[in-house]
Amino acid sequence: MQTATGHTCAMCYNPSPGFHCQCQQQRAGFSDDELVSATRILEDKIRGLEDSLDDPSRFKLADCNMKLGLLHFKYGKLRKAEEHLRIALNILLEFSMWQEDVARIRDALGDLYHRQGKLDEAREEHAQARSIRVCLPVPAHDLAKSNNSMAIVSVEMGMIPPGSLWFKEADEMLPDDSPIRDSLMLDRLVSRARVTQDERDLHLLHQLLRLKRCGVIWTPVAEKEPFALATCELANSYIRLNIKLDVAEDMLHSALEVMNTTFPCAHFTKGRIHHCIGNVCYQKDKYDGALAALEEAEDVYRQTIGTDNIHMADNLSLAGDILMRHGRLDRAAAKFEEAVSIVRCICNKLGPQGNDLLGDRLRELALCRAFMKDVAGVAACLRECRELSGISEDLSSECAAKLAELEGE
Repeated sequence: MQTATGHTCAMCYNPSPGFHCQCQQQRAGFSDDELVSATRILEDKIRGLEDSLDDPSRFKLADCNMKLGLLHFKYGKLRKAEEHLRIALNILLEFSMWQEDVARIRDALGDLYHRQGKLDEAREEHAQARSIRVCLPVPAHDLAKSNNSMAIVSVEMGMIPPGSLWFKEADEMLPDDSPIRDSLMLDRLVSRARVTQDERDLHLLHQLLRLKRCGVIWTPVAEKEPFALATCELANSYIRLNIKLDVAEDMLHSALEVMNTTFPCAHFTKGRIHHCIGNVCYQKDKYDGALAALEEAEDVYRQTIGTDNIHMADNLSLAGDILMRHGRLDRAAAKFEEAVSIVRCICNKLGPQGNDLLGDRLRELALCRAFMKDVAGVAACLRECRELSGISEDLSSECAAKLAELEGE
């Protein structure tokens, strides 16, 4: 287990003050076979401990699940990471000790949810981690990481003043030469890129990313994924603002090259990059390239995060739109139907605030069914959309008018 003196390797679990263990198992760039072998070792240990009820065995079981969860997270298998981290957390919560490991797991879960855009869940986990760390004699960088994570999620949720205070607290508790200061700054760059609406701001962020890439934290191979993610999110902001699309596409291919070299197997960040390539190709009317990239993204997402995720819904929706433009209506309808199903499940958790998104997806499916001359299918979509609470007045009026037109026929 992790001690109060520093971080430990997710595989061999030796203390590693600089966050990086030099053991061969922890090197970045596992092949598929090597990753399978590493996970199989831990899975075998877990199976051997699952039926034991004594406290030492329970601690070992939590330890193995935590190691396996962190390993899956590192290599972009977020669904499996969450599963094993939750098992470890549930075991450790049965005891009053090992609170630092509870904080570490909650911090990892917060990062995991943040990657998937589940901001409410991310904020809750980071808040829990921080509440533990402020009461323990943990290293300053652990508490600073919690404050920085709270700040990032708060800013992305639109809570700017509390986010600024968290950033300030994180900065004040770290020495200027702290080895994680640059890493936390890179996380902030990614977060700022996701929310900014200012082209000048994006230009400055791009310049900063170039400087960071030339700096010391680009050296460890394991740190290339955060830079690839930062490059992806910065490029996606150009796409969101519909500016510098050629620059954005070049950035995304550069990020994908880094990921393919460093992580040969499926990784969530690779799926994210493929999706953004599909999006920029769509914006540039390069529909064949867009569809190919979106299919790659879908394949990676199914392997790494499953289907209960807004990233998958967005990817399916965009692919459906392209297929519909090409007249491949059956395939388009299948994409739209799965997207609606995913968003419907998400809205059941979010409540009325997610209904606008569901309404948009239902409108897309209705349009596809209209091209297919499926009048009953169109009417079903419009009725469900009209009955949603909290949707925009324009969407509600549009659905009501089209439904009235259908029923009049």
